[in-house]
This record gives sequence, C-alpha cells and structure tokens, in this order.
Amino acid sequence: MQRLHVVKWRDAHGVKGEAGKGEVLTVHRPAIYWSAGILVQSDEHGVTIASDLGLPLGDDYETTYRTRTFIPRVLIDEEFDAGALMRRKRKAPHAPSPLTDP
Repeated sequence: MQRLHVVKWRDAHGVKGEAGKGEVLTVHRPAIYWSAGILVQSDEHGVTIASDLGLPLGDDYETTYRTRTFIPRVLIDEEFDAGALMRRKRKAPHAPSPLTDP
C-alpha cells in the first residue's frame, strides 16, 4: 500500500525576466515549500517522492506539480508520514425501482 509523505523544505529559486536590485532583494531568501507525495526513498542523502504537489508558504511563489522530486537532506526542515493512501470505492449506480413507471 502506498503512503503519503510530507516534507517541509527550503528551495533555491530564480527571478524571471529583468529585475532591479530592490525586487531581487525582496525574494533574497529560500522559498519554503510543503511537498506531499508518495515516498520512494528517505535516507541520509535526502528524500525522493513521486507525484509531488508542492505548496509554497507565501504568495511570492507558485504551487508546483512534479512527477518525481529529490530533496537534499540539508534543505529539509520537517518530514513525516501522513498515512496510507486508500482508493475510494465507487458506488454502484442505482437501479430503477420495479415499482415505478419508466
């Protein structure tokens, strides 16, 4: 059974297009992300998760989706297992009642 793994980490980033010094300095800090996905590996090198949905803390950065993400251990602030991923059972369609007219 697959499990959901959550990681809070600091990411490097760039500034798109031309930017003045003032604009560059407003984002002169790491982007903080919460990433959630299926745990592939977690060890002394870092964490690899699949189907990663990255949610930034703050409005300066965009939500991301990556098929696979490796996060170096030195960038990780928090990490935890959020539990088993379960498939929802689909409900069978309701059959018409034999007592009603078609």
